[in-house]
Amino acid sequence: MLNAGYIEVDITPPPGLRLGGFMHRLGLPSRGFKDPLYARILVLSSGKEEFAIIQLDLLGVYRSYANTIRDAIRKALGVKSVMVATTHTHSAPETVIPMWPNTLPYTDEERALLDLWMKSIVEKIKEAAGTLSLETVEDICVSYTNVEGLCYNRSFPGEIFDSETPIIMIRTTGGKTVVYSSPCHPVCNTDLYYSADYHAYVVSTLNSNRIKAVPLTGAAGNVSSMRKGYYYAKSMGSELAKRIINSLTTCKCLNPVISLGSTEVEIPLRRVEYEHALKRFREAYSKYIDVFMAERAKGIVDERYFTMFEEPLYADQELEVAKLGLIRGIVTELQVFRVGGINLVSFPGEMVSETSLLIKRALPEINTVFSTYTNDYIGYVPTEKFFDNSKYEARTALWSIVDRKAEPLIRSRIIDLIREVM
Repeated sequence: MLNAGYIEVDITPPPGLRLGGFMHRLGLPSRGFKDPLYARILVLSSGKEEFAIIQLDLLGVYRSYANTIRDAIRKALGVKSVMVATTHTHSAPETVIPMWPNTLPYTDEERALLDLWMKSIVEKIKEAAGTLSLETVEDICVSYTNVEGLCYNRSFPGEIFDSETPIIMIRTTGGKTVVYSSPCHPVCNTDLYYSADYHAYVVSTLNSNRIKAVPLTGAAGNVSSMRKGYYYAKSMGSELAKRIINSLTTCKCLNPVISLGSTEVEIPLRRVEYEHALKRFREAYSKYIDVFMAERAKGIVDERYFTMFEEPLYADQELEVAKLGLIRGIVTELQVFRVGGINLVSFPGEMVSETSLLIKRALPEINTVFSTYTNDYIGYVPTEKFFDNSKYEARTALWSIVDRKAEPLIRSRIIDLIREVM
């Protein structure tokens, strides 16, 4: 017999924290929120095996912070297998990859405020977990929809991308909960307000139909929404929710058997020569700092800044990557939670659509659901094609630090791990 429990808690930060994800905000503090940010907890237990998914409306988390959350869940619930997933909304604080670490270092006050809020998230999750109760699962099933017409392959426009959006529906004695994985970057909202982006409107529409939701982001590395703006976030989220609801009419039931797997993998990093990066940063800083600070003082966001300050941005970022020069590689983690014939696979960063398609082609008879930006953040993991074509996803910055060998290595380990849990 399978049991499940779900609970959510508001983790919206106070105004004043820098927002991550977009350089054109120029490190300005947030002014409030468009919609709340949440942490959600989903537990599945068969008696013999159990796992928890902790889903956060955040840009990302590093492994050390994910492990802090895991420890809190283990103490509160006794669940050993915990997956910490983030949606990668670009309208949440800079929990990973600070945009201007050398040009605009955090002040002591800013750092203290960010740290205090991040500690409060752990406490809220722990407190919420302590009140979670399990209900009997009546059935668990899977269905599929897609994000076609809502998103596009931004790196190679016109080329295909993996638009599949899988949904796992869990019906208990207390109602329905869906876990869905959307392969599209949450980048609609671009202003100075917190937002879970389009996921907020997927969830609210599902909630209005008496369906609880755990939003995950899939292989979205090079996939963006068709348009920007908060109104598009609303329309996109509402449309995707309708597609999810319609898909539930064709839901296929699963055998409620759980199996779990995890492995560590060492990822090779790119090297940036420190003295060269320092020289380049100093030159760019001297050239741009006056106009940068003058524009920042206006207190506005302007998409012209993407081109106006591209040079100092990457000079700043490459210097920060150069500081990692003594590190040959980073050790991260992969997980697979298998329920019936569905494999929920974690990915510790930005999976490009091509990787998703390659894994599915290697395992054509196996149903795979990706949860990216999960348990860690190692940035983009581009395929050779991105390096060869000098695409954004392969340009060196804190969000792109792994070398060419990383993608086939991780892909191979994921395929092996999926086979191991079957």
